[in-house]
Amino acid sequence: MTENDWNNIKYFSPHENWGDWTKIYKKLIYTLDKFREYLGKPIIINCGYSTTGHTSKSFHYKGMAVDIHIKNMHVVDQFLAAERFDEFNGIGLYPNWHNPGLHLDIRPKTAKKNYDARWLGIIKNGKMTYVSLSWKNIIKYCK
Repeated sequence: MTENDWNNIKYFSPHENWGDWTKIYKKLIYTLDKFREYLGKPIIINCGYSTTGHTSKSFHYKGMAVDIHIKNMHVVDQFLAAERFDEFNGIGLYPNWHNPGLHLDIRPKTAKKNYDARWLGIIKNGKMTYVSLSWKNIIKYCK
């Protein structure tokens, strides 16, 4: 993103929790802006570009991911709304965050892996654990 790019963004500013916003992909912020327009509710940015604190191949390190939550919206409803946006190739649900929310990323699809990544991040025995995103797990963990 550049300072000039922010002129085209309606709902976000560089003063939110992006980390180094100059390293965030423009496509991610433009898609978040469309997502916000669709929702009609504010999206809280928890984390954008980062150099530590995520899995080893995190898209946060590339400026292609953001962690968000939407006030007064159940985490499953947040997920279902995000699913409408093809640009979000990676979506993780985190029902155990202080403010339950989503990881959204614009990871590229490859010929070998021509599907979107979806997962559920839960706290189990005090440690973050990743489980498959199935209706059974959603019902079990996303109360």
